[in-house]
Amino acid sequence: MQKYREFVHAQKDDSAGRKLLETLSEKCMAPPGCQEDLMSYYAKLVDAAQMKSAPTRERAVTLHEIFKILILYRQNNAYYLFGMAEAKENLGSMDRNVTLLRDAASTYEAALRADSTVSVLDETTRYKAWAQIALLYRVVGDEKEASRWLRIAQASGYPWHDVWQLPYPRMYHSHFVAKPFWEGNEAAHLRFLTQYFERHHAVLRQEVQAAMNLPNRGAERLISFTGATNLISAGNWTQIKMAGDDPVTKAIVWNEELCGPGGAFTRTCAVLRGSENIHAAAITGAAKFYLIAPGSRLKPHYGQGNIRLFLQLGIIVPPGVSISAGGVERAWAEGKALILDDSFMHSVEHTGTAPRVTLSVPIWHPNIYHRFNAKY
Repeated sequence: MQKYREFVHAQKDDSAGRKLLETLSEKCMAPPGCQEDLMSYYAKLVDAAQMKSAPTRERAVTLHEIFKILILYRQNNAYYLFGMAEAKENLGSMDRNVTLLRDAASTYEAALRADSTVSVLDETTRYKAWAQIALLYRVVGDEKEASRWLRIAQASGYPWHDVWQLPYPRMYHSHFVAKPFWEGNEAAHLRFLTQYFERHHAVLRQEVQAAMNLPNRGAERLISFTGATNLISAGNWTQIKMAGDDPVTKAIVWNEELCGPGGAFTRTCAVLRGSENIHAAAITGAAKFYLIAPGSRLKPHYGQGNIRLFLQLGIIVPPGVSISAGGVERAWAEGKALILDDSFMHSVEHTGTAPRVTLSVPIWHPNIYHRFNAKY
């Protein structure tokens, strides 16, 4: 019980977490090793460290080694096999190692087989295993095996139609128009918002540039990690978040420290929520600036659902940044909007030499927006 209390405290307190990480590293990674429960705690702490900052290859290798040891304790434990699959996938993505990525797909398969005997994976983890198998086979170029796993998933009750688009089933509307990129003229709210944000590009760029040039490392206080740092296979990807979702009501909650009087983004927030925006009801949640560093890669992944699209306005766009979604490649342009359905498999690569900044605004899919724009 004492070990568990220490572990819980370490998850809440960064200083305690670093101290326990050092202790477990010394104890568990050298002969004679440590007990299974301590090794499991160690895995969770290393994984948490990866999620709180830009992932490092050193931690990815450590996780791989930890799960090797845990599987020696329980060879057919679905949870350990899933952890090993993630570790192989992350390391393989960092190293661009096709063999390791294919091995990750096989290990996800092993996790599902083990789970079919003794069910320990929750619904979300089980979904991720199914989706990652198909994704990884497509990434390594094995279209036949990716399609085979799609058919197995369909026979198991998953509602998907295409390997390119495998969102979380509870958030997937199979009758919605499906394509990776949309044009601004394809729906009234898309047309208005595309023109509206493009018209205000200069104001948004000025505030971003001013924030990035704040003295005394002021920009660092505004920038945070995205909460999806596991998607980074090289470099760094961060955010400046003006609005988020209320965890209970899911209503938009604005960051008044940034948006209010004297804030770094008062004019940006005025554009987002001002009376001029006649389609403000189309904005569904977190509005943020995304910053991606030169030399960065975001590995192929699926968004959670197809109920919304993401309007991304190029704020600062140097050469060398591209996005691939659903097998289609696009590039951002400064002052221009790109509209993405992130439920399609997508990835980003930045081969340039300067940071790229986009404004990302989630907006309702055209097939459902009428429900939120109705006047009663």
